[in-house]
Amino acid sequence: MSDYYYFVNYNSGYVLDVSEASKHSGAGLIQWHQKGKTDSDNQLWTFNSDLTDGVEFGPIYNKESSLVLSVPKSGAGASGTQLVQEKQSGAEGSSNQLWQMISVSFEGMPATYQESYYMLVNEQTNMVVDVDHESLAESARIIQYPPHPYAVKSKSPFPGDYWLLEPGYPLNQVWGLVPQGGFPPTYGVGVPGEGKSGGVETTKPRS
Repeated sequence: MSDYYYFVNYNSGYVLDVSEASKHSGAGLIQWHQKGKTDSDNQLWTFNSDLTDGVEFGPIYNKESSLVLSVPKSGAGASGTQLVQEKQSGAEGSSNQLWQMISVSFEGMPATYQESYYMLVNEQTNMVVDVDHESLAESARIIQYPPHPYAVKSKSPFPGDYWLLEPGYPLNQVWGLVPQGGFPPTYGVGVPGEGKSGGVETTKPRS
């Protein structure tokens, strides 16, 4: 588990980030712009490669804190609960700290991105890592939310649920596989801060 990755959100182009680069257990997760090579450890994550087969569950560790991506036990069953980093429970982690990575695709996805996007599914709740209200705002909360039943392979994307697995280094501040600001608007993704995704509001409350 020496390789580190960014999780880049399909909708916003922002990455999974530990707020304020905290090393404390219980610190909340947000989305934030991808930072430089020397100060991005709170945005880098590592895991056993078996997680990407869509079968195994396991912990996902933050480089800065060595803590694991977790659904807080206080809100383990609640949709919309903000995700946190926590100290791992035991040698393998408890079910609220274990994740499965399921490869996703949709019609119109460029071939370059095939097998690069994933949904992260929690073992305990069966919910996925999502951006609150599919927001394009920097610092929007990262939550758990039920996956759409057709999200794995569909005709259109479910943008808040999709995360690009991008190698952490080398980094040239261009975003690697995904353009800065996400996909072009023709793929249903807007520029961070504009408040729209492909001409559709993304910040309105979910029903």
